[in-house]
Amino acid sequence: MKKEVINIRVSSTFKADLGILADLKDISISDLGREALNMYFNTTDFGEPEIRDTIEEKPNKDSDELLQSLAFTELIFWIYDKRLNPEMNEIDEYYDQHVALIDEMNNHSRFTSEILIEFNKIKSELKGECDGYDHRSGIFLFSQKNNPNSFNYDKLSYFMYGIRYTENQVKDLFIK
Repeated sequence: MKKEVINIRVSSTFKADLGILADLKDISISDLGREALNMYFNTTDFGEPEIRDTIEEKPNKDSDELLQSLAFTELIFWIYDKRLNPEMNEIDEYYDQHVALIDEMNNHSRFTSEILIEFNKIKSELKGECDGYDHRSGIFLFSQKNNPNSFNYDKLSYFMYGIRYTENQVKDLFIK
């Protein structure tokens, strides 16, 4: 799909604030803007029923494909598996696949900033572990409850249960 460019004017203070937030989320200002616009677009009542109905009927194919992919399913199962068995016992290529998928998730509107913070905890650890660390000698820390940067499994459960519905409880993701 071809991407279009939208230019907007903001104050220098607001731009600086956007830069700080983007740095904290480890994404570009453009990605942050897309995320904000997608969130606004997906949560705004556009008033006139014919406009609202037209917008609500439009499929979000890219996001749906990602959520229905084998790679996403593998990532979710792997995260829960690490809760039970945090040992590093997979090949680097498997970890690299998870990092690439989390990068892709950071650019999709269905993933809230709250859940992306959790997935990015895993990404940070995987990137650190993928760069020359011997995976067979340790455990993943994100799965440990006593770790201050531990993954919040409750947020993942809440996200997974709620992903099929909008804030107005309208089902808008249909799993094949």
